[in-house]
Amino acid sequence: KICSQMLHRDPYEEQMVEVKKSDAEDAGEGVFARKDIAAGTVVAFYNGIRIPAEEEDTDDSWDDCSYRIFVAIDDGTDIDNDDTERMDMPAMFRSTENYCATVAHKINHSFNPNCNFSKYIHPMFGPIPCVITSKHVIAGEELFTYYKYLLSDS
Repeated sequence: KICSQMLHRDPYEEQMVEVKKSDAEDAGEGVFARKDIAAGTVVAFYNGIRIPAEEEDTDDSWDDCSYRIFVAIDDGTDIDNDDTERMDMPAMFRSTENYCATVAHKINHSFNPNCNFSKYIHPMFGPIPCVITSKHVIAGEELFTYYKYLLSDS
């Protein structure tokens, strides 16, 4: 279980963003701004199942680990180093029907993002990744982050 209130939205995040059908090609849901948001604003949180730094990644399929990110993610995070705590959103909780306490796991990838991952000390979930706007976003605009994919992976 990720948290005790799986369907209780974070009140701050709920004021900032909503989950709807994504405009991105081949994407399911995405996260959209509810209002105009200035650059540098925290808009969403990424809670999930913690994977300790000392626990090695298994030979999971792409689908199994496609929602796995580093807890201490920022521009300085070495994505080739497995010696850091990770956060995962298991398949059973990826739907907002089963989990929506935080919704950053619904933000899609772009090579031209309008948001970045950062760190946040959340009052309920402790240290977790968050998403911060990197430029001014208008109400109704979809939010995107760069997943640190290589162009050759796309």
